[in-house]
Amino acid sequence: MYRQNYCGCRISAAEAAAEREARKAERAAAKAAYAAEHAAERAEAQAATAARKTERAAYDQKQQRKREVLKQMRLANKAAEAHDMPDTSPSPHSANTHARQQVQQ
Repeated sequence: MYRQNYCGCRISAAEAAAEREARKAERAAAKAAYAAEHAAERAEAQAATAARKTERAAYDQKQQRKREVLKQMRLANKAAEAHDMPDTSPSPHSANTHARQQVQQ
């Protein structure tokens, strides 16, 4: 659309302001019409997004529970291994037994 550069007098300034307001109103009407036409699509997309978020939150919660269970199992296994582990300090008898086995071979 061709827009004239106005000279700056009061009449031209008022005319330019009125044209700007008219264009602004046209843009607002076009935007409102587009929003009304696509309201159903937008609502559907928002519902799908909300469903995905809910599903993802449930999945994340399930994974968190699994991580906690596995962590507890690892800690329990470490504690059991520490409790069941024999004393590893060398005794004179084990050293002698090892030396005898080396000589026999």
